[in-house]
Amino acid sequence: MDNNLAMMINEKYEFLKMDMNPFVEAAALWKQTEGMGLINDSVGSIKKYLARNFGMNFVCIERATGRVVGTNLAGHVGRRGYMYT
Repeated sequence: MDNNLAMMINEKYEFLKMDMNPFVEAAALWKQTEGMGLINDSVGSIKKYLARNFGMNFVCIERATGRVVGTNLAGHVGRRGYMYT
């Protein structure tokens, strides 16, 4: 990645490991995103998924507004691996 682009992204966005804190805002983003749909996106199921796949899931926060503008969920639900971006 170009260093200038990396610096611009760093100044504008903050990438954090995903936990349950931004769940409500992240779920709202997922619901308004065309083509995005989780089969079982209840609070309990997401909490279990994040615990099982600790350190593999991230949230992107816009620094100026504090809004969740992106998520990256990666991990497994037993035998199969999944990635949701």
